[in-house]
Amino acid sequence: MAKRQLEYSIRTKESKRSQLYYLKKKKLLEHHLNSASQRLLALNQQQLNLESIKMTALHFETIKQTTFTLKNYMKQTDVDKVEQMADSLADYIAESTDIQNILTRDVSGLDFDESELEAELHQLETGDISLPVVPTHIPPQLSDVEDDDTNASTPLIPVALATQAF
Repeated sequence: MAKRQLEYSIRTKESKRSQLYYLKKKKLLEHHLNSASQRLLALNQQQLNLESIKMTALHFETIKQTTFTLKNYMKQTDVDKVEQMADSLADYIAESTDIQNILTRDVSGLDFDESELEAELHQLETGDISLPVVPTHIPPQLSDVEDDDTNASTPLIPVALATQAF
């Protein structure tokens, strides 16, 4: 506003005294505006410093609480016992794996050579070899399992073979 008054005073050719008055007023307002801006900037900086101090205090408190909690935990927890438990767990897992490997092992005794199987498959595909003939005769009658254990036959063994084995 003082700037407009000064410009108006210069255009209308008012007295030098009123022009100086408006110029001083303009300078005074600019000075106060700069001063207020600097104070506002200083306040913003102080606010940021306070927030930084609060964050530092919170960080310190968090570190202190974490240290206290870990100290109590370490008093209650024996590292050697944890290591023993981890070793025992690893041993149990290894034993369990061994048991699973034993139980899934092929007990048929058949061990096939992959290269021989591939060669035979190639021969079958090319027609160089023929498949064996499937028997068409009816197998002998199987006996039923009786209640007493003196009979050595089972439902899977023909009666004629079961009596010959014993």
